[in-house]
Amino acid sequence: HAAMPYGEDAWIGCDALSNDERIAAELRCWVRTYAPARLLPACGCVTGSREQGYGATSIWKQRALRWYTNAPRRLPERFAQLAHYRAVSLARNLWFRAFMVVHIIGVKSYILLPVYLAYTAVRSPEQAAHVLRFLVLASAAFRYVETILISAFVTWRDPSLRARVLTLAAFPCYQLFLDVCFVFGHWRSLLYYTPFFPLQRHKPRMWMREHDDVVLASSRAVVAALCDDEESMLSSASSHSSTATFPPLKLDRRAESSATPPLTTPMV
Repeated sequence: HAAMPYGEDAWIGCDALSNDERIAAELRCWVRTYAPARLLPACGCVTGSREQGYGATSIWKQRALRWYTNAPRRLPERFAQLAHYRAVSLARNLWFRAFMVVHIIGVKSYILLPVYLAYTAVRSPEQAAHVLRFLVLASAAFRYVETILISAFVTWRDPSLRARVLTLAAFPCYQLFLDVCFVFGHWRSLLYYTPFFPLQRHKPRMWMREHDDVVLASSRAVVAALCDDEESMLSSASSHSSTATFPPLKLDRRAESSATPPLTTPMV
C-alpha cells in the first residue's frame, strides 16, 4: 500500500503485478461493497445524521473524489507491467497484455473525452451535441447488452446474486453517472491529487521498522519478566528446601513380605 488515504486494494494489486505475482478471482466468493444510497451530496438545507465510514456519504464523493483518482497515477506502473510482466505461459502473457491495453485505453479515453468535446464545441456546437448524444446512446446500449449477458450466463445459477428487473433496467443509467465520476476523478487526479499529494513509498517501510522495534521491545520485556519469575521461583524453592524437614521413611512390612522375590539364574 502506497500510504495513500484510499485505493489501497488497487495499489496492493498494482504492487503485486509489479513483482510478477499472480492475482486470481473466485466467482463463488462475492463481497458486497458498501455503496451510499445518495448519488450526490446533500445540500446545506438538508439536515440529518451524517453517514460516514467505508465509502463516504454519497456515490459522487466515494467515486469521483476518492476511488477514481488513482488510475491516472498508476499509469507509469501499468506501462512497466505491460512491458515486463512475466506469466507462466504464452497465452496468459497475451491475455494479461490485452486486458492491460484495454485498461490503459480506458483511462486515457476518460481523460481525453472532455478535451475532444470542448474542441468540437468550439468548432461546431451542433457536432459536439451529436457526438455527446452518440456516446451516451452507445454506452447505454453496450451496458444493456453487458447486463443481459451477465444475468444470463453468470448470476442466474445463484439466487443470491440475481438482481431485480428494475435494477437491471436502471443499471446502465447508473453506469452513465459513474462515467461522469470517472471523468471528474481522473482530471482531479491530474490537476490536484497527484501534484499536491505525492506517493509516500517510505511510509510502509517506516511503519514496518516501527512495528519491528515495538515487537522487539515487547519480546525483551516478556523475556525479562519470565527470567525474573524464574529467579524468584528458584530462590523461593531453595529457601523452602533449606528449612523444610522430611519425616523418616517407614517401610510396610506386609508389602515387603508379599513382594515377588527376585529371579536368580540357575547354576548349570
